[in-house]
Parts: sequence; structure tokens; C-alpha cells
Amino acid sequence: MASKNIHVHFLDGSSPKDGPSAGLSITTAFISLALNKPVPKNISMTGELSLNGEVCKIGGVQAKVTASKTLGIDKIILPWGNKEDFYELP
Repeated sequence: MASKNIHVHFLDGSSPKDGPSAGLSITTAFISLALNKPVPKNISMTGELSLNGEVCKIGGVQAKVTASKTLGIDKIILPWGNKEDFYELP
């Protein structure tokens, strides 16, 4: 990885709800690439990442958890700020 340059540009013109919660997943993908260690296939994750590296609370938890379960995913990583949302899931 030392000899590689990676540039990711996210367009500012997109809808605010289209993609911010993918920050944690995208960062995990880069770390996976850098360490040459794949992320297990049974994990889904969501979370907006701040410029300081903090994982921020997101919306749509119930829909995201339902979609993960539909796909047979048994490990879901959510932001700590969404703890209450998790406890309200059916």
C-alpha cells in the first residue's frame, strides 16, 4: 500500500440522505485493503463518519436491520448513538 495513492471524491450535489451513513463501511473497506484482510461476509455496518473519525448517529435503523436480516446477515454494526433505536426493534 505504501506505493499506492487513493483518492475518493464524493459529489456534493447528491441528496443528503444518499450515502453519508456509508462512511463507516467505506473506511472499513479501505482498512481491509490496506491490511490485506477481508471483512467477513456475514457483517453489515452503517454509520456516518465525522472528519474527526467519530461514528455519528444515523437514521433508518429499522429498515437497515430488516434488509440485513433479509439477506441472512447475522452481525450488524450500528453507531453507539443508535443504541435506543436498537432496543426498539421488533
